[in-house]
Amino acid sequence: AELLARGPRVSDEDRLAAVNDIARESDRMSRITEALLTLARADAGQELPTEVIQLQSMVEDVCRQARRLDDQHPIETPELANVEIRGNDDALRELVWILLDNAARHTPQGCRIRVGVLAAQGHALLVVTDDGPGIPRSDLDRIFERFYQVDRSRSGRGSGLGLAIASWIVSQHQGQIW
Repeated sequence: AELLARGPRVSDEDRLAAVNDIARESDRMSRITEALLTLARADAGQELPTEVIQLQSMVEDVCRQARRLDDQHPIETPELANVEIRGNDDALRELVWILLDNAARHTPQGCRIRVGVLAAQGHALLVVTDDGPGIPRSDLDRIFERFYQVDRSRSGRGSGLGLAIASWIVSQHQGQIW
């Protein structure tokens, strides 16, 4: 912004780069603010309203959208059972987006991301797998903590809030996440 304030002496190339930087940073700050608001609501004890949801249909919808946005990773849905659950559609969509985003950021370009919905003993199981390097065992207990990142050098755009939000969404649905 300071560069742009200098006036006409800034080249068109530098001006465009500055505008793109401002837009990217504004988007990042918006995501962080929204994540912090979600966690503040969780801390305040907000409970999500629920309705009957076709999990298969919702997951297919999010994956279809994600395929359009991510041309670096094939997103496959090899097994999507027709499972109906009681939940909050917006929150569950956010959960799938968080898991897909996490997988995409930590999976080498060209490697697959697979999403499945299974029915197991009266429960729904949402499974997201990828061909990334995985999480070291020493970090598994901490990945759902706010601001925790296994290796900050692996991701330039993460805030360490996504999995904390995912954990809250899952707990609101009386589920478990691992």
